[in-house]
Amino acid sequence: MKISIFYVQVWNFIKLTRVLFLLGGFLLYALGAAAAARMGIAIHWTAYLLGQVVVLSIQLMAQYLNEYQDIEVDRLSAEEGHNHHAVPSEAWEDGKTA
Repeated sequence: MKISIFYVQVWNFIKLTRVLFLLGGFLLYALGAAAAARMGIAIHWTAYLLGQVVVLSIQLMAQYLNEYQDIEVDRLSAEEGHNHHAVPSEAWEDGKTA
């Protein structure tokens, strides 16, 4: 069974997001809302969800920009054997991610 290029591109894009790191921003924002609710402040759910979207967007922007800027450094460190962990920015190379 041949996997389409589209699915490979989507999977590479998901790997670039580092989903576990996004969880921290989500949980910290939720903790702030929970602390406010505990103090008796009413939660405006529309504003809360908008805030979560903003936090997620900022995290994704920073992550993608960092990975894009690190392509050359990751390539050099991998060639020299200094890079002992998976390098998500490899997905940017050779047009694997549109």
